[in-house]
Amino acid sequence: MHEFTVKDYVESQDPITGETTKEWVLLDSFEGEVTTPTGSELMEAMKLTNPLDYMVHMDYDNRIKPYMRVFFGDMELDIHVVLPTMPDFEGEYESLILKCSSSLR
Repeated sequence: MHEFTVKDYVESQDPITGETTKEWVLLDSFEGEVTTPTGSELMEAMKLTNPLDYMVHMDYDNRIKPYMRVFFGDMELDIHVVLPTMPDFEGEYESLILKCSSSLR
């Protein structure tokens, strides 16, 4: 298992100056697996503008959105796709797969 964080890009306003700023704010810390895609997945990803570099497997969390980023070690990964797994017998999702690419800092 790997530990990583997910951050959301949030706009806030300075109460004194009124200046608007945008910054990456911690959503939460998670445990999961960070893997590279298979050869066939890489070939499919090459058709995209932002090729797929990593897949993050984690427990289901409905707060995760495609515009967020995963911070893992010294890597910053853009989330492109959030895929829930098949629901269980009660209709609840158990895990997510995040399809990500390396982000330029």
